[in-house]
Amino acid sequence: MSSSKSKTTIGFLTVLEFDSVGSIGGYLILNIGARPLEFHCTSPVKANRAQEILYGNTLKPYLHGEVVSTALVSKASIKPDFVLVNDVTLAMDGKLGCPRLWLQRLSETPPPASQFQSVDIERWRCCMEQGLDLDRRQVTETLSQLYETVDLDEPFQRIQSAIEEARRGARAA
Repeated sequence: MSSSKSKTTIGFLTVLEFDSVGSIGGYLILNIGARPLEFHCTSPVKANRAQEILYGNTLKPYLHGEVVSTALVSKASIKPDFVLVNDVTLAMDGKLGCPRLWLQRLSETPPPASQFQSVDIERWRCCMEQGLDLDRRQVTETLSQLYETVDLDEPFQRIQSAIEEARRGARAA
């Protein structure tokens, strides 16, 4: 493995919603071999009634895409080559300082070509905003290498399990 490949890092960012506490974000950074390098999660974030009224249908993109995502990425000491997200609301805000790509199943309706360009890896479509300064060939190669080790949605499952474990521990304390 070349030194450039051994330095490849990929972030996985997701936000989970819990009726009782609100939204909790998780951010996992892996190396190309799918080993964890860094993990962060937020405290629960819940909008108050005034925010619900004022933000209307832009509340979720604001809370997830700006508040939670920004808090997570700013905590990280590693800046990944790119970040995969599993929700389009996390893919659209350019304030994170690193490229974000929305991962969706090929069986799902593709996003508008005017807004996103995509690369396909096995049964996954990886969508990036038009004009994003990323080498599509490099993204395809990196994700194909990662896919040799884990399915591309598996790191999101790790994040969900880690957050649920933390919540169980907090309730028991």
